[in-house]
Formats: sequence, structure tokens, C-alpha cells
Amino acid sequence: MKLAVLFVDICKFSQIPSFKDYEQDAVLTLLNLFMAEMLQVVKMHGGDFEKNTGDGLMAYFKDGSEAESTQCAVDAAVTMHCYNDRVISPRLKAAGFPEIKFRVGIETGTVTIANVGIVGGKHRSLVAIGGTANMACKLMNLIENGGIVMGNYARYLLRDEWKKETTQIGTLPGFVLDGTTNPYPVWELKYRVSNLPNWPLGLYGVLSSR
Repeated sequence: MKLAVLFVDICKFSQIPSFKDYEQDAVLTLLNLFMAEMLQVVKMHGGDFEKNTGDGLMAYFKDGSEAESTQCAVDAAVTMHCYNDRVISPRLKAAGFPEIKFRVGIETGTVTIANVGIVGGKHRSLVAIGGTANMACKLMNLIENGGIVMGNYARYLLRDEWKKETTQIGTLPGFVLDGTTNPYPVWELKYRVSNLPNWPLGLYGVLSSR
């Protein structure tokens, strides 16, 4: 399928203390709060959850054209950052947990979504196969301290007003533009919103404002 792939990764997650029992409980609480809300953002933007990577997740958006799928992924990424800044991190901080910074990688292209596991067995899972998914993940290496980063093709599919919100931050090592030897450009999306009108706080009830 031709679709947009979105990766989310919590920045410097391995540096959060998790040796003692109470520290592991704290990390689990943090992950439960953050991931539940991020998965709901994916769902509300028409995306499908592919897998949880422990401190991150992978989702894909396949409804409509490539451009429409890409816009859905971008809208989800912007929503994630706004929701984290305004709801999740303040509540984590108030409860004595560290605030969360995270990064999002987005790329669009042809991806094979397939079941992998024991033939005829129950232990099977969905996987995304193809360079697009690999690129979406590797893109995040260029923004270690958080943000939203896009591959050149995903950025090409955006409307002009969204392209104006992007800045090229480098190239992706090991990848080139199709049909050339030119390094593959990587773009950071700077656009943010300070508030999401009519967006429900605490989508799963775990971060209710009441």
C-alpha cells in the first residue's frame, strides 16, 4: 500500500532511572499515561497502530491519497506535541514524574503490511516492510532533543502553506533521491499550536482535568 508511516520515540528514555522497584513502577506509570494518549491521537486522525517499541510506537495512515495520508500523519504529530505540552507533561510534573520530550518521524511511500508469525498459529503480529518504514524511523536520529521530522517525499506531498513551516536540517545517511546520487533531504516541521479547540482532555480518563 502507499501510505504515511509515523514513528514516535521518547527522547533519552534510557536515561530515566529504572533500577529499583519504585523507579520501574514510575517508568511504567509514565509509559501508560503517555502511550494511551498518543495511541488515541493516532486513532482520532484515522491511523492504525502497528506496534509498540517500548518507549515509542509506529503507526500508519492509509486513507485517501498519499497527500491526504501524509497530512493526517502531520496533523497527528502536531496534535501529539500540543497535547503533551498542555496536558500530559504538566500532570506528570505535578505527580513528581519527569516531563516527556519526544520526537516524531514521518515518511510516505510503498509499504507492505503483513502478518508475521507461526503459520496457522495464534502468535502473529502485523509488521511494516519496506524502505519507507525504515526511513521514518531513522529520520528521528537527526532530532535527538525532540520535534517533528519528515522525509523529502512526505514534505513534497504537503500543501504549500505547510511546506513554508519546514526547514531542511540535513540529509539521511545511506539514502539518495530516486534516480540520482544526491543525498536524501530531511526536513523539520516547526509548526506548533498552543491549544486544540474542543479537544477532550484525558481521552482515556487517565489524565482527566477534573
